[in-house]
Amino acid sequence: MDPVLTLAFLSTSFVFLLVPGPSVAVATAQALRHGRRAAVIAVAGDALGTAVHITVAVAGLTVLVAMSERILPLLQIAGGVFILAMAVQAVRKIGTEETPSPLVS
Repeated sequence: MDPVLTLAFLSTSFVFLLVPGPSVAVATAQALRHGRRAAVIAVAGDALGTAVHITVAVAGLTVLVAMSERILPLLQIAGGVFILAMAVQAVRKIGTEETPSPLVS
């Protein structure tokens, strides 16, 4: 591994760790404007929103995994049809376009 790239990655990661995200900005703004109680309520609301978001994402993935037996064959057929359509288009273009040969300068 290139040591320069590794050092660049590590230093960039460290900078991202130091920069606060939007949740910290909201909590800080609430604390400065309305006091500690408002900041605690803002943090609780942010945590609740994150929990709801994670719950919905997990539920959606659960549904996708449960339906995968039915949907996967359809996706495979659709992918095969798409590849065949691209092949037909490529074959049709062979005689219509004049492309210079890479060997001719």
